[in-house]
Amino acid sequence: MLLTFLFNTDAPSAQVDKTVFSYFPGFKYVSDGLYSLLDHTWLRYLIAFLSIITGAVLLQYLSTDNRLVRVRSFFPFFLYCLISAALFPHVSPLRTYVAALFLIGANLRIFSVLERNEMGRALFDASLLLGLASLVINRLTWLLPFYWLAAFQQQSLNLKTILSSLMGFGSIYWLIGGASFLLDDFNYLRLWADNVWSIEWMAVNRVTPTTVAFLCGLALILIIAVGSFMGQRNQDKLRTRNQLYGFLWLWLGMKVLWITAAKSNTAFLSLLMIPTLIFWAHYFSLKDNRFSRLLFVVLLVFCVLVFGFYSPF
Repeated sequence: MLLTFLFNTDAPSAQVDKTVFSYFPGFKYVSDGLYSLLDHTWLRYLIAFLSIITGAVLLQYLSTDNRLVRVRSFFPFFLYCLISAALFPHVSPLRTYVAALFLIGANLRIFSVLERNEMGRALFDASLLLGLASLVINRLTWLLPFYWLAAFQQQSLNLKTILSSLMGFGSIYWLIGGASFLLDDFNYLRLWADNVWSIEWMAVNRVTPTTVAFLCGLALILIIAVGSFMGQRNQDKLRTRNQLYGFLWLWLGMKVLWITAAKSNTAFLSLLMIPTLIFWAHYFSLKDNRFSRLLFVVLLVFCVLVFGFYSPF
């Protein structure tokens, strides 16, 4: 992040992404002052830095508190900071890392449920946080059914919990709709509908060899990590297995959103890393041999390469 601030002033992360705010109802009354404030690159980077550190701490707490990797390990914290730093120059930090922070909070809420009768409240809270994330990245709306599948994997899904999650998610847009009605400004809701229902496939022809190598490397490490989990899943507790299967559902949802969002593919790639690195942490924490160490070194090399040569597509 410091290298980007000092030496790459033309990076996408150094630009003010006005589309994040400009369509909110009533925004015109505060736009001049807010844009003047956000024109300070150091402030945007500071907000992104705090969001990354907070998200990493929450992810570490989620992993440790729920024993997702069976041993005490700081891999979730380290891997999240590593991937976030590697992709930082290529994303809009205010959109990406604030949305990621809300998503991690939603995951923490839904995967920390101990009793089935607590899932209704947990899904309400998780859907509320997902709604906040979708305010800045609208297509995250489609993750809601995958949270239902994660709850189903924990044997806690029923009609009551589904309605509870719809209320949590809908309460965000009920407030937006009320403000839009009072101010007679429905531009944001129109933009939200357009973004949610639009599908734009990634322009694969614009992918650089470095990006292909990076994505293939990440996919290979994930396949090895998931294969290791599947082969030794009986060593984990039933609750832990169900939680990891739930993360697989969320990974699938993020994968679908990533390949159908050409304009924000790097942002979605950053969000896709959240469930991905849970399996990486599970693998690297439990496997300590030459092969796992080699994979970890390869991951570090890929992150260094993507920092300098990644090309969004």
